[in-house]
Amino acid sequence: MENEVQQDELIESSTDSESTTVGTDVETLQTQLAEERLQREEALKEVKTLQIKRQKDKEKFEKASTHSSTSTEPASPKTLEDISSKVSKLEFVQRKREFGYEHNLSPAEVDKIFALNANPTKEFLEDPFVKSGLSGLRAKQRVENAIPSGSGRGRKVNGKTMMEMTDDERRANWSEIIGKR
Repeated sequence: MENEVQQDELIESSTDSESTTVGTDVETLQTQLAEERLQREEALKEVKTLQIKRQKDKEKFEKASTHSSTSTEPASPKTLEDISSKVSKLEFVQRKREFGYEHNLSPAEVDKIFALNANPTKEFLEDPFVKSGLSGLRAKQRVENAIPSGSGRGRKVNGKTMMEMTDDERRANWSEIIGKR
């Protein structure tokens, strides 16, 4: 009899614990759903504000483009100064390039010459000081170009480098490795 009572109590307590766990699971799911809804609503608000901002920017751009295309106002003096300074810089760069091409000079040499004289001539290039400077630059460039690179790429035999080969593969292909060098 006592066993039956204990079994009945165990059954009742297990059903109570199951109902409480089911209840807590439902509550947690409901809170998760509520949080997800809030996140979605916030994301939608952000999207709407971005769309409104984009629309305003689009309207400003259209207004500015129609205003500038229909406007017959002369350019401001500052704009004209900016344009003229850019044109003069472009002319200077073009003059430097043409001077270097006419006298077989590298861009680095042209830059050095124009640093010495803003308006160089052929006579200026024949000056002993300038000639020795150019020959020094050319010698320096030859030395820099003559220095070999750090380390060459590894040799490959049968598609593998020395590091990728096993000891047996190295022994088998040793004559090919040595022959390629």
